[in-house]
Amino acid sequence: MKKCMVFLLLALLLGLKSVGADSYQHWITFYEERANKSMVETKHSLTRLEMSDIYGALVGNKILPNDVYRLSTGVVYKIPQPSLFLEYIERCVKVARPSATTAQLVFEAISTSERTQWGNDISVRVRNYYYSSLNKKVQFNDNYSGADEGVWVLVIDGTPTIKCDCGNPLERIGEMVKATPPKQDPPPPPPPPPTDDNNQAPKKVLKVNKSVQDLGKPNQDPRPQRGEIKIRIGDVVISLGILTALILLAKHLLGHSDDPDLPDQGIDPPPNPGNTNTGGPGIDPPPNGG
Repeated sequence: MKKCMVFLLLALLLGLKSVGADSYQHWITFYEERANKSMVETKHSLTRLEMSDIYGALVGNKILPNDVYRLSTGVVYKIPQPSLFLEYIERCVKVARPSATTAQLVFEAISTSERTQWGNDISVRVRNYYYSSLNKKVQFNDNYSGADEGVWVLVIDGTPTIKCDCGNPLERIGEMVKATPPKQDPPPPPPPPPTDDNNQAPKKVLKVNKSVQDLGKPNQDPRPQRGEIKIRIGDVVISLGILTALILLAKHLLGHSDDPDLPDQGIDPPPNPGNTNTGGPGIDPPPNGG
């Protein structure tokens, strides 16, 4: 009886192990092409460039379920669940790098990741996502660590994100503790914008500083300023006053010479050279030559 119980227990354990193995489906299955064109499943460790090429094909909807494809490096692979694989790859990459909000940024995060072997230097715990063919859904191993097996992974910003042997997405659990950077003095304020003719500051600044900027510049307004009007009127008044005084002085002088009350100076007027009167007093007429 005891032997039967032990036998049944061993059979049950072997059956559960077989079911568990059958339910675990790799996201990426690698193949080796033989000389007779047959495909044999094999092992391969992805590089970051190979994984970024696969992600680009997934984003472009170029991978169909259960079809076999070849990378530029010659690696032959198959992805049974391409849409789910794309979803969980992007999910885990965005946890490792929250700024990767677009497909292009996710692609850059994968292509610039660090390919390293999991050792004791990686203390991050992650969830290892895989597809269960038995349950027809995505499941995960919580608090997974590949340090014991020395698993090769793609690390993004310190977080193991993709297993290189099967493509399993790895999602970080909890928040990473990062060292606080040393405090730095704030940067100096930027210099004021130039105000030359080729690169002028905004109009509001120019209006405020107009009186300062216009110092030493010629007045470009053809209309005279108020101060200039006062000066020109004064010049005109002075000129008119001087002119009036000269006119009055001239009239006074001319009027004084014609006054009949002035005394006689005793000066006879000069003789008239054209006078033919011979009867003048004291002067004999010249003798007649004829």
